[in-house]
Amino acid sequence: APLRDARSRAELAAQAEAAEAALGRAQARLAAAAAALTLAQKQEQRSAALGAQGFVAGAQHEDAALALKAAEAEQRSAQAERHMAQHALEQAQAALGAVQAGAARGRVDAFELRAPVAGQVLRMHQSSETLVALGAPLIELGDLAQLEVVAELLSTDALQVQPGQPVRIERWGGPAVLQGRVLRVEPGAFTKVSALGVEEQRVRVQIGLVSPPEQRRGLGDGYRVGVRVLTQQRADVPLVPVSAVFPLPGAAAGRHAVFRFEGGRAHLREVKLAGRNEREAWIGEGLKPGDRVIVYPPQGLVAGARVTPR
Repeated sequence: APLRDARSRAELAAQAEAAEAALGRAQARLAAAAAALTLAQKQEQRSAALGAQGFVAGAQHEDAALALKAAEAEQRSAQAERHMAQHALEQAQAALGAVQAGAARGRVDAFELRAPVAGQVLRMHQSSETLVALGAPLIELGDLAQLEVVAELLSTDALQVQPGQPVRIERWGGPAVLQGRVLRVEPGAFTKVSALGVEEQRVRVQIGLVSPPEQRRGLGDGYRVGVRVLTQQRADVPLVPVSAVFPLPGAAAGRHAVFRFEGGRAHLREVKLAGRNEREAWIGEGLKPGDRVIVYPPQGLVAGARVTPR
């Protein structure tokens, strides 16, 4: 902060006195509003009683009811003004107290900063003594026990991700696979250029760590990890390597086939995929457990061709 000289301290003291006076004025207005509200309530009750007996016209009772509502609104306004004046006084007293405390220690430019959270210092934006602008960041604090993962997924992959889905966190440097859960999928995507120079639409997915802190010792802020979001989980389903699946020749897009090995020959078999990842494909229809398939079938392979396993 700039050097707090005698003139600055006098200005802060004057601001504190003005804030205290404003608070007194707000309290007086609140008391007047409370008195006016009490009077309006009594008049409305009296008008309602007389109106029920026919001694007061209906219009006069409506005027009393409107006056009561106006008095209630005035009281709410006075309460809000008193609340604002109280905060202004606290701010002025805090600024004056900080300067007076520094002056008592012989340094009129000293301020004590207290951490708003318990944690560790992650980064220091300003390591040496200098003048800093109001609101400039000085240090970053964080609790490493409350880490979260932010994964930048392709927008096509992010469409399959929903909050609550389990996540496997791999390749983070530790011996075990960590467990997580999707917390939030951001609604907006952004453009990012890949290592090959291709523009991609990415979506940030926020993932909470489920594994206890003792299983992820050493993992810190800004570290690189690999994530695998489990979009589907099924037990006892037939799987084949994705290298065995190819588009069905001459068919519409979306239809797939494999070459099934039987009797020393390759048999073309159309299959229906229920799901897939980068390694395995889940076969919904077309194969049964125990069938043998040909992986990486060459382009010249045709149905009925003789095949030798190796």
